[in-house]
Amino acid sequence: MPTAALQPLSRESPAKASGSSRGLVDLQVNGYHGDNLNADDLTVETVRSLAGRMLATGVTTFLPTLITASDEKILRSLRIIAAAREADPLRCT
Repeated sequence: MPTAALQPLSRESPAKASGSSRGLVDLQVNGYHGDNLNADDLTVETVRSLAGRMLATGVTTFLPTLITASDEKILRSLRIIAAAREADPLRCT
């Protein structure tokens, strides 16, 4: 049985992309391809890098997952993740 090669998706909104599905959903993402959501030095750029790399594999939606840490660290990480989401032009409202 022939198989089709997977092609990376563009940064175009999945709703606007012709001929593509809505994409994959990952329900637990601590990090990806060297971008760690639990790093002490987490930045908006790190979150956006992770999202872009995942989008290139077909993951259009993911749930950032934080591990046990101090309240301060978790709140800081959540604020950074929220800021990255707000800055993303492809975010769903």
